[in-house]
Amino acid sequence: MHEWFESRIDEKKLNPKFKSLLNFQYTSERELLTSWIERFKIKDGVDKTINQFQETFHSVFWEVYLNEVFSSLGYKTDENVVSPDFCLLVNEGEIYIEAVISNVADSEPKEAERTLDDVYGDNDHYKILDESIVRLYNSFTQKHTEYVKNYSNTPCVKESPFVLAIGDYAQINYGQSFYYPLLALLYGAYYDKDDIREDLLILGEDDFGKEYKYLESHIKKNGAKLKVGLFDSSEYSHISAIIYSCTTTLGKLSSLSEDHVPLEKFIVLTRQLESMEYDISRYSKQQSDENLYDGIFVYHNPHAAKKLPEEFMAIAGVTHVSFDESSEVVISLQHDRKRGVLKRRQVSMKGVEDQFVKNFHDLEPMLVKRR
Repeated sequence: MHEWFESRIDEKKLNPKFKSLLNFQYTSERELLTSWIERFKIKDGVDKTINQFQETFHSVFWEVYLNEVFSSLGYKTDENVVSPDFCLLVNEGEIYIEAVISNVADSEPKEAERTLDDVYGDNDHYKILDESIVRLYNSFTQKHTEYVKNYSNTPCVKESPFVLAIGDYAQINYGQSFYYPLLALLYGAYYDKDDIREDLLILGEDDFGKEYKYLESHIKKNGAKLKVGLFDSSEYSHISAIIYSCTTTLGKLSSLSEDHVPLEKFIVLTRQLESMEYDISRYSKQQSDENLYDGIFVYHNPHAAKKLPEEFMAIAGVTHVSFDESSEVVISLQHDRKRGVLKRRQVSMKGVEDQFVKNFHDLEPMLVKRR
C-alpha cells in the first residue's frame, strides 16, 4: 500500500490533507489508514483511485472509512456490484449505498486557508449551518438525479433500501456542523440557537431538549430559494436514509490512534449528553474515548418505501435520527446514553494546548492509566 503515499501527481496538485499525512508527525495515522486501505476494494481502477486520493483526498478517504465501518460491523459486500458504491448483504437482503461528499463552494475560503481560530475557535453557528444546508442540498440532488437516471431502472436497487452516505466538508468549519444542517434540509427543523429568527414558528424539540423552528425554504446568498423538508413527503421515498458525518477527517485517525509517534498529541472531544455538553481531554499513550463509529448519524426517511432493518448500524457511536411531526419530541436521537454524542474534536501537538484550547486544563481528563 506504499504507492498510496508516494506522490505521483504534480506537487502543485497535491491536496493539503494528503501532504499532511506524509509528514513524520502523522506516522501513526498513516499506519492506521494503511490498514483500512488494505481492506478497501478498488472498483474504479488503482491508478485513478490513488490519483484522486492524492489530489482531492476527501472523496476517497470517505469511501475508505465507510468500507472500514461496514467491514467491522460484519457486513459482507457484493464485490461484483460496481455501482452504487456499496452493496451490503444484510439479513439475506441487500442494502445499496451511494457515497458522496459536500465540498467547499468555489467562491468560499478553502480549507488550506483555515486560521487557528477556524480550527480551535467557536465559530458562527448560523454561517456554518446556512452554508452547509446549501452544499448538502447540492450533494443530495446530484445523487438523486443519478438515481432517477440510472438506479431506478435497476430492479435489484429499486427493490432494496437505498441510502446516501454524505461526508460533510462543505465549509472550512465543517467540524462544527454537528447534526443540525440535515435536520433543516430533510425535516425542515431549523436550530435557531440564539432565537433570532422571529419569522419562524416553533416546530418542537429533540431528545436533548433543544428547540427547533419550522423552515419551509432556505434562502441562498444570491436570494434564490431552496426547498427543504425533503423527507416531509413521499417525493423521495426511494431514499431510505442518509448516513452522515462532519467529523471524518485526519483528526479521526489521530483520535483512534493510542500512540502518536514520534511526537505526542493532545485530543479534546466535545460530547452532547442529555441537555448539556461536556469536554474530555487526553494525551498520547492514553486509551481513546472515541470509537470507529463516533460521529456517524443515520437520518431515517419516515416516508421510505423500503425501510432499513431496525438493527442496521445499531452500535455505540452511531446516532439514529428519526422525525415525527405529531410528537412533542419531533426529533428522536437513538444514541449511547452513557457516552453521549460526539459533537466536535480538536487535535494538535502536545505543548501548545493552552494556546489553542480555551481553559484546557479545566477540562475533564480521561480516567485511564498511562502505560
